[in-house]
Amino acid sequence: MYTVKKTGRTWLAAILSVAMLLAVVTPVHAEGAASWRDAKGKSAQERLAVYERIPVDPAYLYLGKVVSDDPMAVVTHYDESDLRRTAVIRVWTGEFSRHENDLQMTWDDLTYQADGTLVQAVPDLEAFIPDYFLESNQKNYHIADYLGILPWVADIPTDSEAAARGLAKIEDMKLYNMYGIQHQLPEGVEIDYGDPGAVKLHTRVPDPVNAIDLPVDAAGSWAKDYIIHLYKLGIVTGYPDKTIRPERTLTRSEFIAMLTRALELPLDEVTEYGDVVGTWVQEEVAAAERAGIIPRGSETSRFRPNDEITRVEMIEMIYHAVSSYGIEPRVEKINFSDVSNLNVIQREALEHTTQIGIIAGYSDGTFRPYNKLQRAEAFKVLSVLLQLI
Repeated sequence: MYTVKKTGRTWLAAILSVAMLLAVVTPVHAEGAASWRDAKGKSAQERLAVYERIPVDPAYLYLGKVVSDDPMAVVTHYDESDLRRTAVIRVWTGEFSRHENDLQMTWDDLTYQADGTLVQAVPDLEAFIPDYFLESNQKNYHIADYLGILPWVADIPTDSEAAARGLAKIEDMKLYNMYGIQHQLPEGVEIDYGDPGAVKLHTRVPDPVNAIDLPVDAAGSWAKDYIIHLYKLGIVTGYPDKTIRPERTLTRSEFIAMLTRALELPLDEVTEYGDVVGTWVQEEVAAAERAGIIPRGSETSRFRPNDEITRVEMIEMIYHAVSSYGIEPRVEKINFSDVSNLNVIQREALEHTTQIGIIAGYSDGTFRPYNKLQRAEAFKVLSVLLQLI
């Protein structure tokens, strides 16, 4: 069970805290996963119940990652070395108010330990930006220092922006309730609400900050989260020009090197593959031989380190790599339409890696076994593998 903390309040937040205590909580069943959207527009108590059911995997988090656009939720702290407080996610409640020229927002502050367990929840945490409404442009606050302070999903105009757009200014001492939380208040107590129509909500929030120096071409890749996962672990490092080149193919030596690093195999030097002796990948190939990932070499065998690896060659290596972990099947067998020419071992490898959730194939029902493996595809396979073992 996680800890719930309470924080100090302004007069407006004090009213809301009373409303939290008086709220009628809709029963939330403990079983079944929830999503961030399930917390939108709920009372504080209801939100806390939802957060407890949202699966969070810190392996895919990093400082500045937006984990939800609606409601906005962003990682404001990440420290892999701190197992107890690995990640902090702040979720915007949808509420803000103006106090003279200052902007006040409320967030829910969630702390997760390394295994993804929610260990502390602080609802309705106040955040302030002094003199916000005197600033010329709100985008001046779209920087790392304002993570979990200013909700980028909301276009809250400064006074200069409101004047330039012909809009009314955000009103002082009124509560703007953008997600429609239904507050239950004591008799005789009222909240003076501002017009939510004065504020535009964006449908998507771009990741505002990357705390780690990611490759410059990672952000636009469909495999971005897998790249980040492997990059943080040091399994992939990219090229000297700070790119990762996710759409390019990779060689057999590059893949075997990433796989042995992912599995943390002890390196070896003894290999019978003559075409890798004396090369940069000799120790990785030797380690893979000893682990049974590739066959033992002989005087006449060749590893072909500089050949581009195919998708079927990849699944054979993955199959042998996971065979000792006893991973149970998770999905139904997929009958791919283009694998009739595979040999018995290749078919077995494809069936097993598919059923444990590492391989999915393409939307047209094909696997394309002889296609060259793209780097992005390899990143996904290795990232998913690490989540399974």
